Amino acid sequence: MDHVGDLRQLLAELNIDEAVLIGHSLGGQIAVDFSLTYPSIVSKLVLIAPGLSGYQFSPEYAELEKQAAKALPDVNKMIDLTLSEPSWSIPPGEAYDLLREMMRHNIQKTFEWKTYETVSLPPALGRLDEIQAEALLLIGENESKDLFRIAELYNQIPKIKVVRIPGANHIITLTHPDDICEHILHDLSLHKQEGQ
Repeated sequence: MDHVGDLRQLLAELNIDEAVLIGHSLGGQIAVDFSLTYPSIVSKLVLIAPGLSGYQFSPEYAELEKQAAKALPDVNKMIDLTLSEPSWSIPPGEAYDLLREMMRHNIQKTFEWKTYETVSLPPALGRLDEIQAEALLLIGENESKDLFRIAELYNQIPKIKVVRIPGANHIITLTHPDDICEHILHDLSLHKQEGQ
């Protein structure tokens, strides 16, 4: 898999020479890797509870992933194990049902993959100060310790603003979409004014 290369190809096919990249979780990690690989294309980064290439997750997180992998091929058990982690836990309702549906779809798609290996790029960890684009990082107040550690590391980006969303965890895009949208639109309007 080549997430950065795929995104570059997509932007090229769409004739997009400059873009604001918005990514949640792994999507945020990919956006950062892309901005380090193609800095002239990225005008702004919006990172929502992002991952960070090169970061070593805690033993507790690794154990959760290990237990979820052991549950294969029982997709529902894998989902239950993942959602037992407090930073992924949300109350029953429409967002919860959508989350389970998305997770089920994503897991089942991985069964079709021939490999989990990704194209090797220099990790972003240790290189964040090279990012020249402005960045907005949104993170829920009830996020995991690992993601808070990652958010701290992102402070190495010279032009970054970090906002904590009250009452939100890692499922922030489903549970707090209005808050996310408000912060993004406000930040993008400031970015546009500064660019004029």
